[in-house]
Amino acid sequence: MGKYFIHIFAAWLLVTGMTVPTAAISAEKKRLPFDRFSIGIEAGAWKPNDLTSKPVLVPVGVDDATLFSRLIFNTPRVADWNLRFSVGFWGQHGIDDLPGIGSVSIFMLMLDLKERIIPDLRLTPFVSYGVSVFWGAEYPEKRNFKLFETAGEVGYGVNVGAGFDFVLFPALVLTTEFSYHYVRFNRVIGYSDDYSGPKVQAGFYLAL
Repeated sequence: MGKYFIHIFAAWLLVTGMTVPTAAISAEKKRLPFDRFSIGIEAGAWKPNDLTSKPVLVPVGVDDATLFSRLIFNTPRVADWNLRFSVGFWGQHGIDDLPGIGSVSIFMLMLDLKERIIPDLRLTPFVSYGVSVFWGAEYPEKRNFKLFETAGEVGYGVNVGAGFDFVLFPALVLTTEFSYHYVRFNRVIGYSDDYSGPKVQAGFYLAL
């Protein structure tokens, strides 16, 4: 009886020794890019509602506007959450009907908290909540955008959005998002001090 028990115990150790490393390897293979630091770029349309008469939920329609673009940095996922830091730009040319103004540029720093609704799928829906700081400036010449302008103005914003991340390759993720951004400046920049409106963007990021 004792020898029989020893044989069973030895067989159990052998099976456990084989399956535990295999399980660890399988878990490692299933590790998603969300679990690492990543860097990426996004581009899309931003439509401040004060600059157009089109409906609020139509995120395009501002005449002579550039694409909204940004460089993004994502922290590793903790539970279903991760932080997204981004540096962005948006501008409008062709402001000919305002004295001394030909264009407006807006630079922005944004910090978002992303919550993944179904975190372990290749196609992952998420929601985002964020705060932001803006620097808006006016220029007399068209397309004369500068990074720093002493005559600029600071603005602040909050936003909420929803979108999808799609793991195309083990280190490459495609992303798209629709959001609404509330933005106010301390004074009028271009046509308005209120640049609140919807945004839609798409892009990709690479896990490091």
